[in-house]
Amino acid sequence: MPNWLNEGSATFYGEVIGWLPNQVNAKMIKWNNDVFLHNALLDGEESIRTRIRNIEIQNPPSTGDGYTLGRMLYTALIGLHGEEKALDLMKSFGSSSDFAGNFQLVYGFSKEAFYDEAIPLIAEWADRDWGQKYSGKIWAAD
Repeated sequence: MPNWLNEGSATFYGEVIGWLPNQVNAKMIKWNNDVFLHNALLDGEESIRTRIRNIEIQNPPSTGDGYTLGRMLYTALIGLHGEEKALDLMKSFGSSSDFAGNFQLVYGFSKEAFYDEAIPLIAEWADRDWGQKYSGKIWAAD
């Protein structure tokens, strides 16, 4: 299982359902304080793709990207295609370690096609959280 799926799903569920109902931070996903991801968004789409490739491997060096970008990707995966399919993808690793093959089998399209649709969504979150504007290939400050 790629690191972004492993750490992203753990962080997603930990933040969405892991808080006690009466906590102020309950059900809030926070990624707006991640300076590394913020800088990558400012650097543009290819920088995000590079970060995704770096956390796609199973056991990368420890970085915030595995948690923050992984959580953003997992959130996008659920938001765009539903939680049931996301859980099916995770279950698929019980019989195969081929991430690209598992993704294609579960979703019917490539992981790269998912990244293509997820990056603009991540850009919307950047715009909301950091006031950055996405113009096709580049994020820029207001």
